[in-house]
Amino acid sequence: MPKTKKRPRTTKEIGKLINKRYKILRHLSAGGQGIIYLVQDEQSNYPSFYAIKQSRQDHKNSKFWTTIDTIFNSLTQEATDITFNRSTQEAAILRDLTQDGVSQIPCYENYFKLKQEYYLVQEFIQGKTIKEILHTVKNFNEFQIIAFLQDVLNILIRLHSYYVTSNNQAMYHRDIKPSNLMWQEDKGHIVIVDFGITKYRGFVDLKNEEIRQIRTKRKRLSQNYHLFQQRQYDQMTETEDEDETGIMVTGGVEFCGTPPYAAPESWVGNVYPSSDIYSLGVTAIEALTGQAPSDTLTGQNPNVDSTINKYDRELISNELADILEKMIDSKYQERYQSAQEVLDELEPLNAVGNVLKQRYRIVKVINYLNQESFYTETINHTYIAIDTRAFSQQVIIREFSPQSQDIEVLQEARHILDTECQKLEEINRLNIAIPRLLDYFSEDSKFYVVYEIIEGRYLSQDVFFNQELKQNWGEQQVIQFLKEILVTLDSMHNCDSLHLDIKPSKILTTDQSTVY
Repeated sequence: MPKTKKRPRTTKEIGKLINKRYKILRHLSAGGQGIIYLVQDEQSNYPSFYAIKQSRQDHKNSKFWTTIDTIFNSLTQEATDITFNRSTQEAAILRDLTQDGVSQIPCYENYFKLKQEYYLVQEFIQGKTIKEILHTVKNFNEFQIIAFLQDVLNILIRLHSYYVTSNNQAMYHRDIKPSNLMWQEDKGHIVIVDFGITKYRGFVDLKNEEIRQIRTKRKRLSQNYHLFQQRQYDQMTETEDEDETGIMVTGGVEFCGTPPYAAPESWVGNVYPSSDIYSLGVTAIEALTGQAPSDTLTGQNPNVDSTINKYDRELISNELADILEKMIDSKYQERYQSAQEVLDELEPLNAVGNVLKQRYRIVKVINYLNQESFYTETINHTYIAIDTRAFSQQVIIREFSPQSQDIEVLQEARHILDTECQKLEEINRLNIAIPRLLDYFSEDSKFYVVYEIIEGRYLSQDVFFNQELKQNWGEQQVIQFLKEILVTLDSMHNCDSLHLDIKPSKILTTDQSTVY
């Protein structure tokens, strides 16, 4: 059956100002929840770039969701302005989370209404979505899956435990999926985006009579619900963008999410911390196999156990497979009830939580999806760790492990480590702009190098925005940049040391304008 053409969307022209302030540089995306632009703040004293999400008050949801509502015949009057409610809620959520310093989400900047359109201004996250990465690399290995899960689960812990003091309500994201998880390469971690359908616990306020009617309706529909769900999902995939988020409101009960990432209980208006865990589990299995969830899972139905296909289980350890299966259990009561529970189960599977040299406690894996992590003959990982002997200072630890465990190979690796690190110690004494080598050692046939953390802006960011603005560096700026970099390289070369990986994502400028 040929796909139906998507409905035309009204987009603003490149170069146009929004609210007499934000200049549109590019259309980033358009989906069920609105249109997103990359913009430059023309009122800022220095180059400032943001993402603006535009939502229309009279926006209609997709044909799929309209069909569902017609069948249930119970759309409330209050839902007619659902896009405005969601846009306002997303702005409030990002504002609160930003003010409280919650990391790995887009920072809130501004929110306003123009005519019948609503605009949320937020931090622009430079990077690729997990969906985009999977188009290139096809699938992740077990180490990457574990690190990915730990990364997102740590964000969910903060989100699920975040309470709004005015009503003591917590949050759920409700739309965890590959296209809502951004890989921020310069930071080496995941950022969760699109909080348009995030829900405060207890968000729906219903009268007792409404609740009774809803329960009666659920019972009446329970027998044919799953057949209906599959039929409508099949219809949607034929006519709509496969990544479009759906919203259904029936008698005050709403379903939000993206089939097949949404947990089964979401279809009858229920949401729990384990609902986000389910969606994350489905996403992780897609990343592991490189295949759509409908091709890798069996039993996306509350009455049938969800399991990973036997072939796909062979890709990973039994321990990880068991964790993933519990994350996607169709019965929410049988799943992990909190993100922390999943983290506790994952901890023995990689180095997070380990203490190296009785000193460095590893707290996080970073850079695990950078390009060099996919194509290398040497096993190497990067961690953030706490130096327990240096006032709990955070440090970077690089781990190297030869593929071969032959004694001669390990001895040669140790010799190379000693030689190169001695060169770095010599370079450190020259006081040039490279991260200081703090320590190096071997443990359990693995080799570790400890560096200080340098905060700053990567050259890759400047290159990206210069391309968007169609601007180039001037001659003097190029000369100054080369002088600073060449001073560092000259000192390294005089110590018989080579970098071998110079590129924009490896060069940063600090707030003091020092180039590293």
